[in-house]
Amino acid sequence: MNHHHLVVILMYILWMPTSQAQEPSYREYNTSHGLAQNQIVASLQDSRGYMWLGTKSGVSRFDGIKFRNFFKKDGLPDDYISTLTQSPEGEIYVLTRSGFAVFDGFNFTLYPYDKGSIFIGWGDSDLLTTHLMNGWTFTTTTYAEAILFKDGIYYSADSLFPGISAHSARHHWFSEDQQKLLFFCADAEALIMYDKTQKPPTQELVPETGRLVAGSHHQIAFQSNDSVYLFNKNTLDLEEVFGFDLDQNGSLVFMESRYKFYCRQLLNHIIVYNEAKTEQYRFNYPYITAITKDRENNLWLLGERGALKIISEQFVNYPAIPNGPLYPWSIVEDKDGGLWISDFGKGLFYFDGNDYRRVEVEGIPSSGQHDMYYMNSFIDSRDRIWKPHAYGVVVIEGNRAQLLPGLPHETVLAATENPGNGEIYLGQMNNFVIIDPDNNIISYPVLPGNKPGIILSMITDKNGNVWIGNDKGISLWEENQFIHLPDENISWNLGAISMTKDHKGNLWLGNSEGLFFYDYQDTIVQVGKETIEKYVVDLQVVDSTGLFVGMRDRMGYLDLEQFYSAGIAEIDIYDQSNGFQGLEVRQNGSSLARDGSLWICASDRFINFNPNHKQQFVSLPLTPLIKNILYLNDNMEWVPSETKSKRGRESWIFSHQQNNLRFEFAGITMEKPEKVMYRFKIQELDEDWSVPVSERHATYTYFPPGNYTFLVDMIKSNGEWSNSPASVHFVISYAWWNTAVFKVMLTILTITLIFFASYKISVYRRKAKLQRLNREKQIAELRLEAIKAQTDPHFIFNVLNSVGSSILNGNREESYDILVKFSKLIRRVFEKKSDPCASLKEEVQFLADYLDLQKQRFKDTFDYTIHVESEVDENTPLPRLFLQTLAENALKHGILPAKCKKKIQIDIRKFNGRVYIAVEDNGLGMNCPGRAKTSSTGRGLTIARQLFEIFNHYNKEKIHFIITDLQERKNKNTGTKVTVSIPDGYTFDIFTRQKNNYLSQQQPENDLS
Repeated sequence: MNHHHLVVILMYILWMPTSQAQEPSYREYNTSHGLAQNQIVASLQDSRGYMWLGTKSGVSRFDGIKFRNFFKKDGLPDDYISTLTQSPEGEIYVLTRSGFAVFDGFNFTLYPYDKGSIFIGWGDSDLLTTHLMNGWTFTTTTYAEAILFKDGIYYSADSLFPGISAHSARHHWFSEDQQKLLFFCADAEALIMYDKTQKPPTQELVPETGRLVAGSHHQIAFQSNDSVYLFNKNTLDLEEVFGFDLDQNGSLVFMESRYKFYCRQLLNHIIVYNEAKTEQYRFNYPYITAITKDRENNLWLLGERGALKIISEQFVNYPAIPNGPLYPWSIVEDKDGGLWISDFGKGLFYFDGNDYRRVEVEGIPSSGQHDMYYMNSFIDSRDRIWKPHAYGVVVIEGNRAQLLPGLPHETVLAATENPGNGEIYLGQMNNFVIIDPDNNIISYPVLPGNKPGIILSMITDKNGNVWIGNDKGISLWEENQFIHLPDENISWNLGAISMTKDHKGNLWLGNSEGLFFYDYQDTIVQVGKETIEKYVVDLQVVDSTGLFVGMRDRMGYLDLEQFYSAGIAEIDIYDQSNGFQGLEVRQNGSSLARDGSLWICASDRFINFNPNHKQQFVSLPLTPLIKNILYLNDNMEWVPSETKSKRGRESWIFSHQQNNLRFEFAGITMEKPEKVMYRFKIQELDEDWSVPVSERHATYTYFPPGNYTFLVDMIKSNGEWSNSPASVHFVISYAWWNTAVFKVMLTILTITLIFFASYKISVYRRKAKLQRLNREKQIAELRLEAIKAQTDPHFIFNVLNSVGSSILNGNREESYDILVKFSKLIRRVFEKKSDPCASLKEEVQFLADYLDLQKQRFKDTFDYTIHVESEVDENTPLPRLFLQTLAENALKHGILPAKCKKKIQIDIRKFNGRVYIAVEDNGLGMNCPGRAKTSSTGRGLTIARQLFEIFNHYNKEKIHFIITDLQERKNKNTGTKVTVSIPDGYTFDIFTRQKNNYLSQQQPENDLS
């Protein structure tokens, strides 16, 4: 047995099944994270970076953040997945119990197998059996019979290798040319090689129980008892590369290289063998069935409860267990490598690497807070361990632990040593306690910074002065007196929750504002403000090269060598994404290990951090992928375009209604995927990229129709941008009413409608013009008839006779007055004006002249009155000679035939938005027989009525015309009353308005103005 066997045996002897689980930092993925089913039996990382995990109930594709699952309903022949692989063309081959399905990125093509269930690797599930594949060929087994699948056809081993029975082939491999078959025969318990090119073709390579295991880079390993062999495909022989020792349940599950192997033991115990050293991990994780590594060097453990991704080998976690510390507050490693762990509520524990032992402490009362320990444990220069306690401080020397006698039973929260003189300093609430090498105790009251608060941290600087701090202030114990900061030498007004001294003697301070540095100059400066969050609660220098910075739920590691050589504060941050998995860093609970690593206390575990074990991840050139485009439907739901829109050869096509789009994209990486940032833009709309964001989608609203290109770029956590952005072209289609065909049809229709409308307008105008001319003719005729009716020859002759009689009688003035009034009357009657109206004032004056002449004609046989109310506007328009027509009618038909005191009364008044004109006489009524014997034609009122009907046609409000008989008693008429009401705003100027409207609509043939 070689030296490797000895190392393994010794390690295994020390590693008992009851030992504490030591887990590297990992991330777990199961159904609660989106995995199709927890029992993983196969895996594959494809050429684009996706991790495919095959389960017993579907296959999951993982992009580092989210899972997408495929089941039988999506096209798989069966939900039980056996193995996964990828063709050179990039297609994903999924082997199920019922046959193959080939995924081209969008759909599955089925190749069912009708002779029974198909599995890869009979017996133990083997994750990387697909690495045995060469080109298009790979192997399956059914009922322990070797089967080859190639180009969509299944071949039995019997048909390819006549004369050999491979019915008991448990693990096997076909060469690419199908000339060689390597398999482990379960019946013979031997590894068999069948080579058609040799005679005899069959040879037995290792006559021992074993199993074939696929390694990285298409290597084939064979485990046989305590050795691992590599199969040489060229020489067809085996080479022993490693020896190891496992119990009967142990098995080789993964070979990373010819010098590094991963073996499973006790179902959840992983032993890593390599040429340099042997490491062991035990997980609180049942039945690890397979191990693999992705292209970025992340280690994956797969099993019955999902998948574990090892995210850092710098951290080894010791989770809390029932028989150990549940809330570790501080930890110190003694000179023998044992760990002394203070628990906040369970007491003091000793851990030897295998088991916990609860330690009884002398001098602590049996009741009260006897199990409450605090932070700031340390080991002094005499190898004594000091543990702050609720009753003082516990001192551990050898295997004896006792409460320091002589110290008041009061809580200690801070402790340190002055290496120069061997004095121990304790912070006991508000008292600074000095313990000299002879155990003499001196206590001084102090408030750090002379501010309220208890002592939380202490450190001795390179000058021997003690810094005493809390969250509000700092005081210095210098030459047996306290100096409170700030003072004339140090301008510092903050506190220090944690303090440490580096290898150069300079001080580092942590508080609620961040991390600070003091090199004995005037100013304490802040370091890493952009990286270190607030509340630095623990500081520790590691191996003089780095500074541990403990924060709430994360930690930082500052490279001190670079800080001092280049003045650069480069700080690596560790959180849940890359290794630090504690719930919270305990305040001042860390300490150095003997090997230069660091022990860290967290709320739910203690952790060993070794900065020298930094995992070397492979930085792959990555390109972001645009996974899908979704549009917003009428129900305000985002609908994937691959199910609703047609995909063209080069672009996605959307309707005009699908103009609210969401682009889903991803940067496929397994190394800190949640730290990837993205920027994006629409090439035709955005001038510049968006600000980097972590969200993996971009939403744009209300795209106008057109052609667009969406681009997305990504930056990894290390600041590396992708080689080139991903892009996708898409089209927002025009609505049917915006298409070229519709526009042509609309143009034709518009032209047709214009011609039709022009024709109809022309017809309408001709008709309107004809109607206007007819109206004008009708009005002209009525006006002519009115003039004829008003030029009564008897009236003219009588007036002239009156003038002549007055002249003969010598009444020259009277004759002149009659002649003037008569001339005005005649001129007004025969006046040719385009305006058919006159003002009320003009008409009243004309009426008065007319009635005066009639009075002279009839020798003052009648009287008249004209009354116009002051409210009536004297500029109110009236048809010319309208009042004279009413008065003449009353004179001729009413009072002249009557034998009474004749009278005509004209009243004009304003009421309720109308002008009322009433002409009343006391002569014969309308029905009086004598009225018909007059010589007048009676056409005056008829003409007035017809004029009003014409005018009413052009006005919304109408003129009302009423004739009333006035009666005092039966059969005796007392006169007639004619009432006309004219509404405000009524217009008689219809001819001019019609003409102007008509002319305004005519377009001149030539306009040179």
